[in-house]
Amino acid sequence: MGKKNESAVDYWLSDDGLLLLQCWARDGFRNSEIADRMGVTPQLFSRWKSQFPEIEEAVKSGKEVVDYKVENALLKSALGFKTEEITVTIGKRMINGEWVNITKETKTKEVIPNVTACLAWLNNRKPDIWKKNRDNVVDIEDEESDVKITIVRGKNSDLDDSVNKTATMDQKDIKKAKKQAEKEKDEWDGWENW
Repeated sequence: MGKKNESAVDYWLSDDGLLLLQCWARDGFRNSEIADRMGVTPQLFSRWKSQFPEIEEAVKSGKEVVDYKVENALLKSALGFKTEEITVTIGKRMINGEWVNITKETKTKEVIPNVTACLAWLNNRKPDIWKKNRDNVVDIEDEESDVKITIVRGKNSDLDDSVNKTATMDQKDIKKAKKQAEKEKDEWDGWENW
């Protein structure tokens, strides 16, 4: 390792450098983008991660640990929780020549489950049951030169049932079919909001 790389890696091994790496990883930057921000090649960054566990851990914790913390906070909010609330009251007591009264009261407060957090959790963990518009299905099947597209509106559709069908077409029509499927999906989304 050359002197330039040695001085650079010293910075990235410092508390400030490791925190910056962790923050970039937490912000969603890929390893190649982190390397670019560091001013090194992706290959050198990869080598440093192998040589210095501190760098590997900073990037890993930025990506994984924060995700788990957010998941845990979302779950806690979805389920509801209890917390302690401390109230300090000033009343009668002599402090600096004045009568004041100081009391400390601790109450347990229950935070009710957050419906939005419940929906976010269930939409992502059980999408087949909870995700909005789960009955709107667009299947694309490619068999050599043919494409099969299935559009399903849903069980409660009052619209013409002719849209619940399967169509077979060649490769040149795939773009047209995708546009039509998205248009119908968007129209159905608008219908559901009525």
